[in-house]
Amino acid sequence: MFFRRRSKHQQRFTQASLRLSVAETELTAAMAELGRTERADKQIASERLRVALAELVTARAFLAACAVAV
Repeated sequence: MFFRRRSKHQQRFTQASLRLSVAETELTAAMAELGRTERADKQIASERLRVALAELVTARAFLAACAVAV
C-alpha cells in the first residue's frame, strides 16, 4: 500500500514537472516574440512574463527536490 501511494506521488510530481517544463518553453518563446516589438505595452507584458518564468523555474526545481525526497 505504501509503495503504491509513493508511486502515485512520484507520478504526480513527474507530470507536474513535465507541465512546468512545457510552460517554461512556451514562456521563453513568448518573451522572444515580445522582445522584437518596441511598444510600451508589450514591454510591460514582457516583464510579467520574465517574472512568471522565474516562478516556473523555481517551482520546477522544488518539485524535483520533492520527488527525490519521496
